[in-house]
Amino acid sequence: MKHIFISFALLLVSNLLFAQAQVKLGKPYTVVDAGFKCYFEEGNEILTVKISGRKITLQKMDSEKLTFIDSRTYEDMPDGFQLENVMEHNGRYFVFYTLWDKPNKTEQLFYREVDFKGGAFLGEGKRIVAVDQKIIGGYTFHYSNDDSKVLIQYRLKPTIRSDSKNYDVIGLAVFDQNLFPIWTKEVVMPYTEKKMNNIDYSVDGLGDAYILTTVYNDNTTDEKKRGQETANYHIELLKISSTSTEVGITQIQVGEKFINGIWLFESPENYMFCAGYYTNKGDYDSVDGIFLFKIGKEGKSYDVKTYEIPLEIINQYISERAQRKNEKREEKGDDQGLNNLDLKKLIAQPDGSIVLVGERFHIETRSYYDFQTKRTRTTTIYHYDDMLITKISSNGQLAWMKKLPKRQTLTTSSSHSGYFSYTTRFVLRGGLSYEYMEGDHKHYLIFLDNEKNKDLTVDEFPAVHVNGAGGFLTAYEVNDTDGKVAKYSLLDLRDVQGMEVYQFSTDRILPTSLNTFVLEVYKKKKEDILIEVTFPK
Repeated sequence: MKHIFISFALLLVSNLLFAQAQVKLGKPYTVVDAGFKCYFEEGNEILTVKISGRKITLQKMDSEKLTFIDSRTYEDMPDGFQLENVMEHNGRYFVFYTLWDKPNKTEQLFYREVDFKGGAFLGEGKRIVAVDQKIIGGYTFHYSNDDSKVLIQYRLKPTIRSDSKNYDVIGLAVFDQNLFPIWTKEVVMPYTEKKMNNIDYSVDGLGDAYILTTVYNDNTTDEKKRGQETANYHIELLKISSTSTEVGITQIQVGEKFINGIWLFESPENYMFCAGYYTNKGDYDSVDGIFLFKIGKEGKSYDVKTYEIPLEIINQYISERAQRKNEKREEKGDDQGLNNLDLKKLIAQPDGSIVLVGERFHIETRSYYDFQTKRTRTTTIYHYDDMLITKISSNGQLAWMKKLPKRQTLTTSSSHSGYFSYTTRFVLRGGLSYEYMEGDHKHYLIFLDNEKNKDLTVDEFPAVHVNGAGGFLTAYEVNDTDGKVAKYSLLDLRDVQGMEVYQFSTDRILPTSLNTFVLEVYKKKKEDILIEVTFPK
């Protein structure tokens, strides 16, 4: 049963504090049209990297005056380059891209460094990884907790098509804080592609790499056997070191729980952690709780802890009828969970505590046949819903858990006749989901909301915000010490001090201090503008 009492002062957010933030507008400047936009802040200046095709524009702005400073546009990227990553690492800024060397049949990863102060590239691209065959899935980047090591991971294109016969080869390249190579290995996985699924990768401060994987217990891919109450798979941790030719394999036990999302990371105390969600019954659309365990240097797991989501949390911000149904099911021994909860953010704090942020997300598809047009129409609805933020103290105790209400939808539609299809409306994530911002002993979750939710009570179902329909920029502020929640209605996109703004995206939110962020939006007339939002200290 999940009737776990944590005190309503900690559990419920019905007594939300409603507060106001300060909003400041900058001076408009010429827009740069680009499909990719990335933002960095240093001192009192902002650097933007905007990429459209082969054109890369570097802009500089003043983050205090909210004014444009300068820009440079480059159109000298090589033909066929593919963007992989734009990142800051130890005070340096890089654009990573790949290039296929057809004559030599070599996949290459390059970086091009950006001088923040000058707002310019520092010379040509430098090759950092070369692979003498095709890779699939691109490159992923992982960092040690102290940022002294970088792991770049890739997967070689299989030479055997059958999953039951192919053994994946995973490339691992570890670099120091200056991106100088330490070691590179291409590791053959210990099981076939069919038998294992790699979940996450990580690197520690010593330069050892880790792969977290699930391994099926038999030759099927059944996650749960009919009539059985336990999972038909287990978790293994693979450790790859520069000093050993062996791959260390450790089997990890989390009781009889079914893993529903897991992250691997290094703690500030320099040991590895695993954290994520679990379900009790193998229903992967539902999350029953959170698990956490440590991994010693020898690769063994210990201090396995689980934290169930209380029914009091599950029943917040749903109808009274749904609450009664959940209570009756609990009374019959049928534990209820939070449906469609994805782990989105994990923060390892300096004091050894961790904060997990999850978001409820699911996709709904509807199809019907139009007899007049003789076409099948399909509508897809993307739902970005409630958030769950949880803190686990350094001693392993549950500090607090908060359900933060949110309802957002994005709709796409398509039509096909059986011979071809076309999309009539397609929008990317756009202004949906949320952006996390770290404050001074506070956590901010910033998102677009429906105005009707401003005074929402704990027994009310939130009104839906529809992507592209304006919206109120809103933030939840969660106190790190006691979990107390405040809610801010920041601004109305249709009336920001008398001006309507467009092209909002959570990716365009840039924190500039522990209680301030800057947002770039479009104001029409071919102009962008910066908006600064400051929370009370």
